[in-house]
Amino acid sequence: MYRMQLPLVVVLTMLPLARPQPSVVTLPSGPISGTLKTIAADVASTPQLQNRDPKYREYLGIPFADPPVGNLRFKPPQPLSATWTDTRDVTTQNQGCMQSVSALSPDRDYSEDCLYLNVWAPGVASSSEAKAVMVWIHGGGFVLGSTEIYDGTMLTVIGDVIVVSMNYRLGAFGFLSTGDDVVPGNMGLLDQQLAIRWVKDNIALFGGDPERITIFGESAGAASVTQQAISPTNKGLFQRAISQSGTLFADWAFNLDMAQMVNQTGAAVGCNDANNADLVKCLRGIDAAVLQEAYKPPTTSMTVNWAPVVDKEFIVEHPREMEGKDSGPGQDMLKNIDLMIGVNSDEGYMFLTSNFLPDYNKSEPIPWENSTFDLSMMENLMKGAASKFGDTTVADTIHEALRYTYFGPHGDNELENEKMMEIAHDFITDAWFLVPAVELADLLAELGSTSYAYHMEHRSPSVIAPAWVEGADHGADLGYLFPSVELVSILPETERALMYNMITYWTNFAKTGNPNEPVANPPLPTEWPEFTEDSSQYLTLSADITPSPVGAVIKSDRINFWNEFLPKIAEIAKCSKDDDDDDEKCKGET
Repeated sequence: MYRMQLPLVVVLTMLPLARPQPSVVTLPSGPISGTLKTIAADVASTPQLQNRDPKYREYLGIPFADPPVGNLRFKPPQPLSATWTDTRDVTTQNQGCMQSVSALSPDRDYSEDCLYLNVWAPGVASSSEAKAVMVWIHGGGFVLGSTEIYDGTMLTVIGDVIVVSMNYRLGAFGFLSTGDDVVPGNMGLLDQQLAIRWVKDNIALFGGDPERITIFGESAGAASVTQQAISPTNKGLFQRAISQSGTLFADWAFNLDMAQMVNQTGAAVGCNDANNADLVKCLRGIDAAVLQEAYKPPTTSMTVNWAPVVDKEFIVEHPREMEGKDSGPGQDMLKNIDLMIGVNSDEGYMFLTSNFLPDYNKSEPIPWENSTFDLSMMENLMKGAASKFGDTTVADTIHEALRYTYFGPHGDNELENEKMMEIAHDFITDAWFLVPAVELADLLAELGSTSYAYHMEHRSPSVIAPAWVEGADHGADLGYLFPSVELVSILPETERALMYNMITYWTNFAKTGNPNEPVANPPLPTEWPEFTEDSSQYLTLSADITPSPVGAVIKSDRINFWNEFLPKIAEIAKCSKDDDDDDEKCKGET
């Protein structure tokens, strides 16, 4: 959500076999010149790449919208109006969108003029064999991130697909909302949508199939993918979606109370207008760097503040209102999109080390005694999760159930820092990632959508973490889908095999809607079963990739606690508070 962990990704200079050659594509806006490259011989000779064409085309920094500056700040993105006749060089990625420089966001220059995308395509464009297209949406908690650290080369070369990545507005620039027509919000989601529309309109010029577009993303990018998937304004725009460690059911995927943040942001820069139109006019006149720093919640708050809103147009209703209903704008969209949903086994660990051990050097033993995480923060996490179940009385009851389950019968008495962190790790993994992922998978099964689910449990040998982090941390999947090309040939065979298998499953899904087809060479290790209401099967991603038994549930004890036990406790608490013996539901609960 906040930061992506890339254990296998190292940003290095390409080591091509031959000098890169220009590759020109003529767009409606004008001609662009990218690069035709060849991956290094030692990489091309690895077993997983021997049957692949080592050539690929790379186009970096293609504008897809007018710069959202000046009067366009806080407005929906405008399709690119600029045209050119001279060939435009697109061999360097453009700046990322405005964000704070921190330990979670590398020290780079950022700009409001940031709406650019990148394309990686197989070496030869064939008019008779248009390639499936995968559009990547990066994560970063809706406040951080850019396309710079994601190299689509191996997805393109191994999977024989076209890969596109885009920047989108973040923080206040992308998600401020006044809750009315002045600034409805969701500018960042609309940026993503415009980039996807650009792909739909132009990807055939690169050899892509505009009728086989898959959007995929991780963390906040994954939540964005699922938000795009339910928006009726996207009808026919893409055919498939992949959600990695984030869904629209996560509490952090929406901001349900934006007004206070907007007012605090305005006050911080001297815009105190009570009228929304005047407030926004004032905010448009503030220097971008000043506005960026105007509202920054402390990292230790463990909350996402700038986030999408239910604007009644792009997002028609909150996803929880979709549950239990067979039809509606969101449901009708989901019925016509193939989806892959997944979660990592140890999502919570990254948030703890990055937020509460700020000076931690990962090459040294973990200094738990220096952790700034304490009981009050754990209580805040639990109270936040409990609040969605009802009013104060109900939420207090749920809070006690959460404390008992995660702390145990002895409570929090004299817990050491490391044990507290372990409990927080379990809670964050469950509440923020696992439970929302299963909620979405169950909804898709109920709707009869074609869907596949995975649980990544592989612990990379490059990860330094305590024994209780048994598997994959948040972002661990990214290193296998976007590996550094130069490292592929020197990876341990188990790591390289997992990279190949994941890329092949992902790109197969993009091609056919089925991760098992077409038949791969080298072959995939096992058949990935579809997730259905009857079977609930998922794939375990590890060194030994295996399908789950029929009827199995990922971490069933935790899922049953959250999805079965807590709702019953909430209903009992509500009935006790209302003392409504005549209510039929209450009669059944008491």
